[in-house]
Amino acid sequence: MERVTTKDRFVVVLGLPASGKSTVAGALCALPGAPWKLLHGDDYREHGYEQALYVLMEDLAAHDGPVMVEGVVGFRLVRKLAQLGLPLPDKIVLTSTTPERRAERAAERGKDYRATDKGLVKVWRDCCAEIPDLLDRVVGVET
Repeated sequence: MERVTTKDRFVVVLGLPASGKSTVAGALCALPGAPWKLLHGDDYREHGYEQALYVLMEDLAAHDGPVMVEGVVGFRLVRKLAQLGLPLPDKIVLTSTTPERRAERAAERGKDYRATDKGLVKVWRDCCAEIPDLLDRVVGVET
């Protein structure tokens, strides 16, 4: 498993809700010489579940420099890019944390993520089954 480097032009930071995606993406983008424009998946929620993905993809297509996308939308983004035959991320940072820490974060936010988790896990499993070299692009980060 490789690390994310400044040579990676397209990075997606994904993970289950409350797993530290925003924290990890922010830390990577704050590194000296970090080249990425950071796109937060949550910023696209105003467009609704279906449209958010397509608006994000339009923003990606319009940006010609290094870019990092963070958020649960990353699962769907990777799947859709593969379905359309578009370039996949150079690196996928998969965040995880302990169930206890996720429960603390969820409680702080007043959220219950169990239903969301099932759907995201299904999308990720589908991606792994459909994209032969996907796991070669994954960097795991425990938060």
